[in-house]
This record gives sequence, structure tokens and C-alpha cells, in this order.
Amino acid sequence: MTGPLLLGIALSKRFGMDTALRDASIELASGETVAVRGASGSGKSTLMHCLAGITVPNDGEVHFDGSRVDRMGAAERAVLRRRAFGFVFQFGELIPELTATANVMLPLLFDGTPRPEATERARHWLARVGMEPSRAKRPTELSGGQRQRVAIAQALVHEPRILFADEPTGAPRQPRWRAGDGADRTRVKRPRYGSAAGDARRPRRRIRRAGDQHR
Repeated sequence: MTGPLLLGIALSKRFGMDTALRDASIELASGETVAVRGASGSGKSTLMHCLAGITVPNDGEVHFDGSRVDRMGAAERAVLRRRAFGFVFQFGELIPELTATANVMLPLLFDGTPRPEATERARHWLARVGMEPSRAKRPTELSGGQRQRVAIAQALVHEPRILFADEPTGAPRQPRWRAGDGADRTRVKRPRYGSAAGDARRPRRRIRRAGDQHR
């Protein structure tokens, strides 16, 4: 039987004297869509950051495809994020000086993809989210919902194995992104105000919610 693609075991994270996450565990299989829900300040983003290798937990283990992410150095985790993970944040996190196409190209260029290929793939994903006509515009020329669509294209352009989305529909207009875009991709979502998790499918017994065991 195939094991989980991503596994977090008894994860805890402290920032100074404050405990942001305590003893949280989660198991994800390939192709699953999972929503992490909890009250504000309950550690949802911290859990996602630990799983994605953005931050290292103080206690516990993170396994991705058989490798220990929490034991990797910063450079190795950066490569993992660039190649295997995609990220959609609440407000897009786009570079304001770059066009939509250039923003979407960035993950590919950082990984050594030739510019012509990166441009073609960026335009493909912009078209998938309905933003190809605005490819030459900069983030300041786009609405909040449009910027979020560009951010989604950027997160998917390198075809990651796992997509992390932190309040992805928090922008004023929701992006045109269908659940069928990449059916084998594992998705970890933090819904806005815990209200957008209707399409998350998994047995409740397999996930301990981030807010259940800490304040």
C-alpha cells in the first residue's frame, strides 16, 4: 500500500515565549484536497508553513515523499519549494514592478527554465485562469481578484505536486480556477474564516485540526 505523500507528526512551533502550534498531526495522500480550519490565531498558517518547509518546527517531523523536510537545510528546502510545492497566499504576493507574465515566469526562471519556454508556459497558465488578455499589465493595474488569478497561475506554472493555499479566496473577486485543473495534485487549503471548505474530502479521524490542542 502506498504511503502518504505528505506527513506531519506531532508538530509544534514556538516564537519566543508564544506557542503558535502544538502537537498537530496531518496525513495527505496524492490527489487529496484538504481544508485546515480553526479559529483566528489557532496556528493554521503556521502548520502550513511547517509542512511546506517555509519554517522548521521546534518539535515533530515533516515527511514529503519519503524525505524528512524538517532535517533539510535552508537551501535544500528552498529547492523543494521551488520544484515540488506551489503557494497561493491571501493577497497574491506579486512583484509590483513586473507584468503578470513576468510574475508567473519567476518560478521557472529561478529553476533554470529557458526564457522562451518559461514565457510560453506562463501564458498557458494565464489563459487557464482567464488572465491572458491582461498578461502585460502590472499588479497595480489589476483588481484584487485578477491579482489572485495571476498568483494561482504562478503557483501552478511549474506543475507542483502539492499546492498550498492560504485563504485563497480572500480577495474581493474569486479567481476562475476549477478543481479539475490538475486532478492528481494534492491541495492543502486554509479557507477564509473557515467557510470555504465544502469541497475538502477526507475522513475526519485522519486529521487533527490545528486549533484543537493549543491556544
